[in-house]
Amino acid sequence: LTPTKSLATVISSSANKAGTLDALTMEEAEQRFRAGRESVAYLLKNYNEICEGGGDNVRRYLGTVGTTSGLFGIQKAMKTLADKAD
Repeated sequence: LTPTKSLATVISSSANKAGTLDALTMEEAEQRFRAGRESVAYLLKNYNEICEGGGDNVRRYLGTVGTTSGLFGIQKAMKTLADKAD
């Protein structure tokens, strides 16, 4: 048997801590919050166009499908920022 070529992509945890157990620094949390706001603004501005791609496309912008949205892992950022807000 000959092994087949893999098409999987490895995501560096150093570039995106949202899906890891590592704690976010305050700066990383603020960057993720800003990216989340940008994702929401883009979704609202282009909603009709994004909807043409179906429900998964909308969920992609909401961060519930895939890892490319600024909202992906936003809960971790919000928990980090909660300390600053208190």
